[in-house]
Amino acid sequence: MTITQSQTDHFHRNGFFFIPNPLGGDQMRLVDRLQREREAEWEHTDWPEGFNLMACQFLLLGEPVLRMVEQPPLIEAAKRILDCDEVHIGACGLGDASKRPS
Repeated sequence: MTITQSQTDHFHRNGFFFIPNPLGGDQMRLVDRLQREREAEWEHTDWPEGFNLMACQFLLLGEPVLRMVEQPPLIEAAKRILDCDEVHIGACGLGDASKRPS
C-alpha cells in the first residue's frame, strides 16, 4: 500500500483520508463474524473502572485481528503519515458503540 504525499497532506489538514480496504473482503468478514460471536460476552462482562471498553472488545477478538493490524505495509504507511520511526499498535473499537456495557 502506497500512501501519496497528497494523502499525507490531507491527513495533516483534516485528520483523515480515505483508502481502499487494505484487508480485503475475507478478512473483514472474519472480523465481523468474530465480533458478533463475542459481542454478548463483551456486553455482559463487568469491566473494571477505567478500562477502554471499545479496546476490550477489539482485544477479545484475539490473534486474527492483531495479525491484521500488524501487517508491515500498514505499519509503514502509519510511520510515513506520522513521520516517525516506530508505531505502536494499540487497540481500536469495533462493533456498535451504542452497545457499551453499563
